[in-house]
Amino acid sequence: MASSENEGDAFNNLLDDLVCHILSFLPTKMAYRTSVLSKRWALICTKILDFHFVLPKISDPTSSREIQSVYAIFLRRENDIRKLMLESDNGCQQPDVYHWVLKALDLKVKELHLDLNHARPSFLPLKLSTSESLVVLKLGGNIQPKFSYCSKVYFPKLKTLHLLFLGIKCFRHQVEFTLFPFLSGCPLLEEFLLHDVLVNQSIKISFPLLKRLILILRKSLDVPGDKTLQINVPSSLEVFRIFDNGSTPIKYESIDFFNVDEATIYINKHPDFDSLYQLLKGISKVKSLYLVSQHGG
Repeated sequence: MASSENEGDAFNNLLDDLVCHILSFLPTKMAYRTSVLSKRWALICTKILDFHFVLPKISDPTSSREIQSVYAIFLRRENDIRKLMLESDNGCQQPDVYHWVLKALDLKVKELHLDLNHARPSFLPLKLSTSESLVVLKLGGNIQPKFSYCSKVYFPKLKTLHLLFLGIKCFRHQVEFTLFPFLSGCPLLEEFLLHDVLVNQSIKISFPLLKRLILILRKSLDVPGDKTLQINVPSSLEVFRIFDNGSTPIKYESIDFFNVDEATIYINKHPDFDSLYQLLKGISKVKSLYLVSQHGG
């Protein structure tokens, strides 16, 4: 009997830091339910470093209990955090996202993951553009960072940047969002993923410490003219993957890799010979190459 009791109390005998680590794998709302167990568990919940909120679709987000729980749990936080993950399928409003991201920045968040499937774009606070704490930034969905050429954008510690399905809008020759600030404000970047973002301007990628580069691109039909892709990365790059899904391929210029171990190239339409030559020439020393080209009749 005594042995059974000891086994049942084994979890309570764990150190607070270990319990916090275990709770971090649960959705934050579920993890915080343990606070009713005892004063000790209530204290442990205040030490959780990773926050993960999933907000399902709802007809009236202003009355959502899920949103209320985020405000109750997250905005009361005083100690610094490690990670904020927010997944929303029309489950909250734009001001909610703005306030939560701002709070995370105030708490010196190191990893920020936003996946927002909203009818209207979510605008992020300008403070994000000069975060000195972010190491990982992953933005997906209908998000408009609103960084411009005149904005100061600098992420001194950022090592991983993923931009997925961003809500980019084009108005004839004007682009509401430009990649330039992201591509010039990350001196320590090691992994860059650009996934299915409309390519409405030429892209120049030059990260001195980059190890992994993954590009999944499509070109907008609304913006005329050729768009070029320039990549100049020193010998640090190890993995290069590009999926060109545009109706007309992007022109490749100044592709220059020295130490790529693995390369994957998928081109939906035949590029012109010179462009393809520049691309293949730039990865001539690759150790593993997967090459696919598809085109209509």
